[in-house]
Amino acid sequence: MTPEQMIGKSTREIWPEMADHYIADDREVIATGKPKLGIIEQFPTASGELRWLRTDKVPYLDRDGNIIGVIVLAVDITEQRRAAESLRESEERFRELFEYAHDLIFTIDAQSRRIATVNNAARDVLSYEPAELLGKPISIFVNADFLSAVEEHIARAIAGTPCSVEAWCRRKDGTPVLLDFRLKAMGGARPSVHVIAYDVTERRRESENARRLSLVLQQRV
Repeated sequence: MTPEQMIGKSTREIWPEMADHYIADDREVIATGKPKLGIIEQFPTASGELRWLRTDKVPYLDRDGNIIGVIVLAVDITEQRRAAESLRESEERFRELFEYAHDLIFTIDAQSRRIATVNNAARDVLSYEPAELLGKPISIFVNADFLSAVEEHIARAIAGTPCSVEAWCRRKDGTPVLLDFRLKAMGGARPSVHVIAYDVTERRRESENARRLSLVLQQRV
């Protein structure tokens, strides 16, 4: 329906299914003399599609200050809601992946260089409860001999260069674990470094065993 076709018609003639809801808001504005702002409501188009509107309604006054109607400003926010819903679903999927991933995933605050978030894999990989690592520097589990190398790679990631580094670390009980750190900067109001740490201890042991076996076989030739 064009604007010209709407002139002179009542709310019930234009939107019969939604008229009661719309009229109730109009009457409230007229009765109270106060604006009603930020109303989120659905709006049926001529094709039957329901779209979302953000509506502001304010009293329409004559020259003497008497309320003679309602001024309505409606903005179509359908695409914004769809984008927000898509973002929410993506965040939920990421949260599930973050919480239930088998690999250690954590973020480091770019300013304090301390652990800002960490997933539940901290229990299996490092024998720490996630809460025990929050707010701590990575030196809590990275061996001193490898600490400077890891810190250098954190600085590289903050500068915008994704990178990786292997470092021997220690679990809460002191047992060694070799982690392959993959680091990438994350923007936002508070920049951070996103880190995925793979436990490659067994892979290194298998590689060392294979190397030793190869040396033994070469000596027997």
